[in-house]
Amino acid sequence: MSVENKVYSYEDVFVKDKLKQLPVRTVLGIDIGSRQGKAVLLHEGKLYLAIEPTGFSMQQTADNLKADLVKTAGISEEDIEFLIGTGYGRVSMEFSDIPNDMLTEISCHGMGAAFLSENIKTILDIGGQDSKIIKINGDNGQVLDFAMNDKCAAGTGRFLERAAELLGYEVTQIGDASLHATKIHEISSQCVVFAESEIVSARASGAEPVDILAGVHASVIGRVKGLFKRIGIEKEVLFTGGVSNNIGMRKALEDMLGFKVAVPALDSVYAGALGAAIYAAKRAETEAKKNKDKKATVVNLKAADNKASKSEKESSGIQARVDLTSINAAVEQAKQDYIDHKDGVKNAAYICAYTPLELLDAVGIRHIRLFHTGNEQEIAAGETVVSKIACDHTKSLVGGFAEGKPLYRAVDKLFFFYTCSFMNSAIRSINAKYVPLKSYMFPKLMKDDRSKGNLVQELEEFRNDLEEFVGHKISDSAISDSIRKYNLARKLMREISAYRKSKHSILTGLEYQQITVAYYYLPVDVLLGELYQILGQLKLIKHSRVVRKEPLRIMLTGGIVTEEDHKVLKILEEDFGAVVVVEDHCSGYAPFVMTIPEDKPVLDAISEGYIGKAPCANQKPLTLRGERTLEFANEYLPDGVVYYFMQFCPTHGMAKQTIMEQLNENGYPSIDISGSYSSGDEGQLRTRLEAFIEILKKKRGEKSA
Repeated sequence: MSVENKVYSYEDVFVKDKLKQLPVRTVLGIDIGSRQGKAVLLHEGKLYLAIEPTGFSMQQTADNLKADLVKTAGISEEDIEFLIGTGYGRVSMEFSDIPNDMLTEISCHGMGAAFLSENIKTILDIGGQDSKIIKINGDNGQVLDFAMNDKCAAGTGRFLERAAELLGYEVTQIGDASLHATKIHEISSQCVVFAESEIVSARASGAEPVDILAGVHASVIGRVKGLFKRIGIEKEVLFTGGVSNNIGMRKALEDMLGFKVAVPALDSVYAGALGAAIYAAKRAETEAKKNKDKKATVVNLKAADNKASKSEKESSGIQARVDLTSINAAVEQAKQDYIDHKDGVKNAAYICAYTPLELLDAVGIRHIRLFHTGNEQEIAAGETVVSKIACDHTKSLVGGFAEGKPLYRAVDKLFFFYTCSFMNSAIRSINAKYVPLKSYMFPKLMKDDRSKGNLVQELEEFRNDLEEFVGHKISDSAISDSIRKYNLARKLMREISAYRKSKHSILTGLEYQQITVAYYYLPVDVLLGELYQILGQLKLIKHSRVVRKEPLRIMLTGGIVTEEDHKVLKILEEDFGAVVVVEDHCSGYAPFVMTIPEDKPVLDAISEGYIGKAPCANQKPLTLRGERTLEFANEYLPDGVVYYFMQFCPTHGMAKQTIMEQLNENGYPSIDISGSYSSGDEGQLRTRLEAFIEILKKKRGEKSA
């Protein structure tokens, strides 16, 4: 049963000028957090509240809350017009008998805060497993921006629980106890594990528990201070989440801010559930209006049906899709040919998109790009060789060799154009342990007049090494022929991508990624045939009479998205119905915007083409990358931009702020997310992306209104 069950009137709780925004409906909002479940029922001018600890079954917790409120309000479940679920456990909730939907806690806290306190602009939400800063429009509760800390427990309620255990307190006692501190014992560790060790050491050295607790509270606020810096602090500030009832935490927050935070009439732990209930009321009002309009509109469906041709009826509602069976089969065959070492042809491999494929093709060898998404076993194997703080892409590369991945075992020689320091360290171990390797420098200074000449020298060495590798010379005519073929392939890749410029979803980002993978596996002659076939399909789809959606348009930028790394794409496109329309990263659209001159000496031409391609974040000046990102955005007109990069990637991690600032200044909302190849971070990614999608949908609605 619920540990609390209360009733308030609207007038006792809501900001008075917000009452007119709230439709009179019987609705329910349920917020299932990692530690507590909260629910708010709106019915006949009253708020019915319930709270209880989150049990093993989140569905059972939600059912308990719903049953308690229905009983307290004296209504039946059939009286509930709409239900919104939110919070950590929203994806676990199902309500087949009540119209319902799910929203992120970010949107719901924003709406709840706006109704609870006057002129709220900034929200700090600290829960059991994460913390968030949310910036809102205080007039309507719409989220304008947000930042999350979900990578470390040191800024969450879980850390407070652990600190209480170590110091012999109940977690409900530590806030009051910390107010009796005579000094703040600093907890300096950034990691919760080391912070716990600091607590134990401090207690052993004689520090007072209340002083340590004051330090713990200050430490938690210190963790979220960086989030405030990213988003900015605008008064008024509301403190929400399970930790908001900790008076010591509130004091630490106010000490950091330098001013008092808002204190609403209703316990702000209910902000998320209240926001969910308010959204439910608005949805119920909208649905009721739709039903009324349907009844008022008399349509002769039979006559309309007779006018529709058979072909139109068959195509109605059908979303035509490009068939990638042929190109995917060709990729699998190319991989098998590579593993089988057919015809005695030598196998070369490369890592970076700056590797000139024109020379690899001209010398007559099989070549593939090593950029697969490693599994946990391969990543663990890679960690035994390279630094544990290297990104999963680097670990996967080494792990693929260490674990004897068939494709990697078939490599005769690896060629590497050096752009990434972590990867450079990794390939030295590959050279020492697994396969012969040769590396070359790619210029970092893109506006330096010497860069093209320096790259020509590296290309000459690359050409000589390839000739030695296969035992014969590479003619200029063979290189010229390969330049023409790859120029054509890149042109076709641009033409295919151009179908994503349409407001209709003709080609998804996931489909385009499959096509780009083929670019790095297929012999260029086979590739050209497959690309022409795909273009033919797209032309037919464009001119066919089908119903097409107009989804949210997303641009993906940042670091590499590897061969099987579909996590972000699937969340965006399959879970939330958006479509990735362009990619500014080295395994998406970006490598195809270059053209190599066909009327110059071959190595000079290749140097000019590759230096002119979309720059990596490792190239200088960094503003060039931001400028190219902005060019892509202006060409494809996304609703928002996702900056996605691998955890522990210093290059793209440092570049994100500059690039995102350029995007935001030019009217393109953006969010940065870092990921790994583990499935364990999918929930965190989904929450961030879902909240971003909600913001973009509201912005689009405002534009069309």
